Amino acid sequence: MNCKEEHMINSTENNSMNYSTNDSMNTTSDNSLIPLIPHCPVILVLDTSHSMWGKGLADMKESLQAFFKTIRSQGFALAQIDTAAVSMGDNLSMLEEFTPFIKSALPQMNIRPKGNTPICAALELALQKLQDQLSQYRSAHIPCTTPQLIILSDGESSDDFTVPAMKIRRMVRSGELFCRAIALGDSPDLDALQTIA
Repeated sequence: MNCKEEHMINSTENNSMNYSTNDSMNTTSDNSLIPLIPHCPVILVLDTSHSMWGKGLADMKESLQAFFKTIRSQGFALAQIDTAAVSMGDNLSMLEEFTPFIKSALPQMNIRPKGNTPICAALELALQKLQDQLSQYRSAHIPCTTPQLIILSDGESSDDFTVPAMKIRRMVRSGELFCRAIALGDSPDLDALQTIA
């Protein structure tokens, strides 16, 4: 993403994707082939709180555009990207459920910041949605790569996110998750974001 390097915190030393090699995923009972290209679930946690007005919102829009532009330009032939987004503001909710990248409406969404920043609740929702998506892949015998969680925020939370942050770091260390935090605004709380990613 086209963001200032000092505001981008990469939480993993190994950025490579882990592909499933389970042979049972390559055939079905009627011997027909299923899609062999693995899916990569990517969930974005977007800070839509009141503190995002001004530069924070501009940074978020720029980051989202850069994210989608990068995927479009690189193609990612080795995986099909499925994206989803959590709105982390006055109304904690899913801005978009998991959908194929090419069908995502996120780049065109009109985001109006409002309310507090429940980072804890948003991270818990994002992790649950990732687990649900991975379960759907398994049920459909679809191979997948390491799931990715990307949080865009100024790091100023209205709740204590220690527990989900610890879980995320543990998952990253074990190779179960790739996580990145992108700091937004003029004076983001980098220390807070570093506890997540």
